[in-house]
Amino acid sequence: MFNKSYITIMAGLLSMIIACFIFYFDTRSSLAYILFAVGFFSVGIGILLGFAKMVSDDEGNG
Repeated sequence: MFNKSYITIMAGLLSMIIACFIFYFDTRSSLAYILFAVGFFSVGIGILLGFAKMVSDDEGNG
């Protein structure tokens, strides 16, 4: 149902949401900053994976 790019993007967004809750309810902890950075890079990697899959699928049709 979901491919790797969607799962990677959703995991990144989930970690950023968790980091936002930590920022809101707790002081600025290093765990929140790490989760935010991991989420940011996961979303970027997920976008790149989706783009690579789209390009590779397009090459097969052309």
